[in-house]
Amino acid sequence: RAGIDEVIAEADPAAKAAAIERWRAEGQRVLFAGDGLNDGPALAAAGIGIAMGHGAASSVLVADGVISSGALAPLLAGFRATRAAARVVRFNHAQSLAYNVCAVGLAAAGFVNPLVAAILMPLSSAVVIWGAARVGPMVQREER
Repeated sequence: RAGIDEVIAEADPAAKAAAIERWRAEGQRVLFAGDGLNDGPALAAAGIGIAMGHGAASSVLVADGVISSGALAPLLAGFRATRAAARVVRFNHAQSLAYNVCAVGLAAAGFVNPLVAAILMPLSSAVVIWGAARVGPMVQREER
């Protein structure tokens, strides 16, 4: 269900790091989560290394991020939040580009009064802020 195609179990630190290097050489994005002393090389080799907070101190030091609990559920929540934020950013860019192209064109043609433009610009920013505020509810909907 998680979409994991290959699992490497009970491997030594060098084998873990070698597998990650192989995947990265193939162009794959690699996130590695580990908690033991033997996970340090793999955490360092991965594109993103996540240490489990109750694990070895050396893993926590070399990792890009730390999950304070021993559960993997925060990773899933992070993936959901990232996807939701990316959708909102794409929408905001498209909205902002469309607004500015139209507004600049109308202003250049003399159809927009400068006072109207001064009022509309903060409204455009408000729409972007509104879009950013939607990330939380989007993540909560995906969790259901």
